[in-house]
Amino acid sequence: MQSSTRILVIEDNAAVREEVADILTFEGFEVRQATNGRVGLEMIRQAPPDLIICDLMMPELDGYETLAHVRSDATTAAVPFLCLTARAERQALRRAMEGGANDYITKPFTAEELLAAIRAALEKRERVAHVIEADERDLRERLAATLPHELRTPLHCIMGYAELLADPAGIADPAEVAEFAQRIRTAGLRLRRLAENFVLYGRLNAIGPEALATDPQGAATAVHLIVAEAVERLAAVHGREADVTLDCDSVWTPLGEEYLRTVVAELVDNALKFSGSGSPVQVAAGPQAEHVVIRVTDCGCGMRADQIAAIGAFMQFERMLREQQGLGLGLSIAHRIATLMGGGLAIESTPGSGTTVTVTLPRAAAAASAHAAGGGDGAVQGQGGGR
Repeated sequence: MQSSTRILVIEDNAAVREEVADILTFEGFEVRQATNGRVGLEMIRQAPPDLIICDLMMPELDGYETLAHVRSDATTAAVPFLCLTARAERQALRRAMEGGANDYITKPFTAEELLAAIRAALEKRERVAHVIEADERDLRERLAATLPHELRTPLHCIMGYAELLADPAGIADPAEVAEFAQRIRTAGLRLRRLAENFVLYGRLNAIGPEALATDPQGAATAVHLIVAEAVERLAAVHGREADVTLDCDSVWTPLGEEYLRTVVAELVDNALKFSGSGSPVQVAAGPQAEHVVIRVTDCGCGMRADQIAAIGAFMQFERMLREQQGLGLGLSIAHRIATLMGGGLAIESTPGSGTTVTVTLPRAAAAASAHAAGGGDGAVQGQGGGR
């Protein structure tokens, strides 16, 4: 591993830089040297290293700024970054670790200390790479298993009913024509949602939280209005208006309407899809300290602990026992949106008894959201959609 491992040493002190380079060269590493952060970044752009050792206190561009540039570039974001520092103050080290540093080495150091930190960082990178490779392989296998079915089912419906409509001698009843057209539309909507979720899932893995926010002027999204709208619409789609109970307090979030609507729709749709007609579904939303909490509870089939742990993109459970529509992307998308915004998604479930999914999002001040979702600030409470 060492013979092909490239390490960049960024240090303005020539004596320290040469000492580090000599130790690493003797151990068989390929070593390059930079006198400051600006020179180091240029060398990184030319040929990204496998590991970076960087002094924190340097002229022109210090270690903190260098680290920020490295972590903001997709090609180097995962490169192990070790800090060299003569300052053992907790605040300085915390700033480096919060900025994305993997470890630090305090000067003066021994060769053993330096090499131990490097080996630990490289071994961790290798373990992470193996996990990512396994996840990608698993993702490809799940996609290959689910995508053909999810494409063919609505396409068969569309083609079948379209062929019947194309035969002028086959149908004479206008009501039957309308019914076939509605079935084609339903299948088309299923295909559209599949395509949109597929695109959204890919996009969410390539953007930052700033892309999910409402706008830079500080406007916020009225959570209670979006939740009420989604619940009313989906309850009607599933014919479950009488089953849904809605309890929302006025609360706002910086998450954009489009993304919030997606999160709520995925949670509510899952609850209705995996619970029987006549069983209750409870939807609640409101403030909790500095956060917004959205909670959806059903009395459906539930999930085992191993199924909850295995939730990911294109994951569906027990397809042979019950028809499930979609690629299994819903919870993955909701979780990704929530975590990008600094929140999270939690699942509590008991097989045969039901599931509760809780999403936490950042909270925004109502004063910053006067034009959001009509500007309403009354609590929404009710039954069957909550209007």
